[in-house]
Parts: sequence; structure tokens; C-alpha cells
Amino acid sequence: AVQLLLQDGSEIWAALKSVSLLWGITLLLGSIVVMLTTTATTAAPLPKLAFSAAFLAQHASQAVASLVPGPAAMAARFGILRTYGVDAEDFGRATVTVGMVTTVVTTSMPLFGLGVIALTGAQDPDASSLLPVAIGATVLALLMILVSGALLGSVRVTVAVARGFEWLADRARRVFRRPAAERGQTTAGAIRLRSRLINGLRASGRRVVGYTLLVYWSNGLLLVACLWAVGVPYAAMGILAGLAVYTIGRLSTLVQVTPGGIGVVEVAYTAAFTAFLGSDYQARVFTGVFLYRLGTYALPLVVGVASGGVWALTGRREWRAREAAVGQTAAERPARATASQAATHQEDA
Repeated sequence: AVQLLLQDGSEIWAALKSVSLLWGITLLLGSIVVMLTTTATTAAPLPKLAFSAAFLAQHASQAVASLVPGPAAMAARFGILRTYGVDAEDFGRATVTVGMVTTVVTTSMPLFGLGVIALTGAQDPDASSLLPVAIGATVLALLMILVSGALLGSVRVTVAVARGFEWLADRARRVFRRPAAERGQTTAGAIRLRSRLINGLRASGRRVVGYTLLVYWSNGLLLVACLWAVGVPYAAMGILAGLAVYTIGRLSTLVQVTPGGIGVVEVAYTAAFTAFLGSDYQARVFTGVFLYRLGTYALPLVVGVASGGVWALTGRREWRAREAAVGQTAAERPARATASQAATHQEDA
């Protein structure tokens, strides 16, 4: 259906032209707010890190994630944060904490969505078609909450889960005729990750949870506002209903099979909101999702490239200056010690 809309394009173009200047400014400001709150999730578990440094690291690495699949974005973020004095242990603890909290929040919010959609669906046949998906998402949410609680509460559960993944990995390696992994490596890594998570939650858990919820719901409000901006009437989708459907579509961002989730996220949100609103609103829904992705994918990509350039000109230069100063200080210490020893010998003589 999306492919047909793109081939024709007339309905999408008409919906875009209907967006007023006031709505355009509002959506731009909303996108900036989302970028700032996202930066706060990077700064929250690293209290010694300046917000400006967190902004450069967050959005430069996000630009990498939007263009390159795989772990390149994480490596880029650590490389940038390292120049601002963040060591590997602090980075690992912060990454595990934010990642786990984000996953739990994303998978648990369909509990809210199910309740709202169930109440709405009782009176709206279009909304009721989304109930099976909402129920499946809710089951996933409950499982995620139970597993997360068990992993935090027991080392034995962590070891058991790690051994299960290790067993599955060994079977996969045999299928592809790869050598078996070293025994106990997965278990040791899982215990280390659990320890980092517990330490991270103790040090900055409230801040991370608060900012993660703020990022989650600010994205939802921005998406709903984009749909209103292109002509989806409030009577057809109020704010609570829009946020409820958003919680279902947001699950598509958990596992991103394309860089930045491009293509997958747009289709997932379009499918979820079209199922709720009905096929008559499909063109407007896709256009609203397109505007949302301009603000949360295209704009951060441009800002991220600029952030990488700013860091290359300032952050790297400062880091090199500090490293040179440390090296010079280390080189001077033996010379000073030798001079001090010579003076001592002279006084003894």
C-alpha cells in the first residue's frame, strides 16, 4: 500500500501542502526538544560530562548509526567520549544502564496502549483490528519485565540465561562450521554486564529512567502532532489514542535491521496508525510519519554530521593537547628526579 502511495504521490503532496507555517515551526521546535532530551540520556549516567560534550557524542554517533549498520555507532561514541575523559568502565556502565532501561520502557509501554485501544476499540471497529497486535505486545512486555527483574535479582538466573545463549550460539556455529566459543566466556560477560547495570542503576537510575521516559513520550507527542498537522482530525484520533498506537509501532525500533531503522520504522508506524484510523486516512498517516522521520532521522543526521565536524576541530585538538601535556610531564619527572638525586649527593659530599 505504501508503494502504491509513493508511485502516485498526489495524495502525499496534497497532504504536505496542507501543513501550515505555524505547524511547521511547531514540529521543528518539537524535533529540537527530542534531540535535547535524547542528549540528556547520554549525560545522565555520566555526571562529570558536560552537556555540550554529550550533545556532540550523542548526535555524531547517531549520524553514524543512521548511515552504517552494526556496532560502528557505539565505537564512534566511545571514541568521542574518551576525548572528554570518559574511560571504558564508565562508558560500559552508562551504555548498559541506558540500553536496558530503554528496552524495558519500550517493551512495557504497550500495557498502556492495550488499555486505551481496548476502550476505544469497544466502540470503533477500525480500532479493534489493532487489539491482537496490542495483546501480543503486552505479552512481550510482561515477559521482558519478568526476565529483567529476575536477572537483576539473581546471579543464578543470569548464569542460566547466559548458558542458554551460549548453547544456542554453539549450535549456530556448528551449522556454519565455525569453531566453538571458549567455555564460560558468555557467562562471565553476562555477570559483568549485570554488575555494571546494578552499579549504574544505583548511581544514576532515577535520572536515566526519568530522561528515558521523557524521550519516549516526547517522540510520541511529536508523531501525533505530525499526524494532526497533515489533516488527521482530533475527533478521529485524540492524544491518548495516538500515544497508545505509538506504543505499538515503537516496538519496531527495538531491533533495527537497517541503519537508523529507515524503511522499517516508516512502514511499521504507517501500518499501526492506518489500522487504527482506517484506510481512508492512509495517505495522511504516511505523510505524517514522513514528517516525523524528517524531524527524528534527517534533522539529527545533519546535526550529527555538523557535531562530528565540531568535535574534530575542538574536542580532538583539546585531547591531543592534554595527551601531549601528560607525556611531557611524564618525561620531565625522571629528569627532575635525577637532578634532585645529584643535588643530594653533592650535599652529602
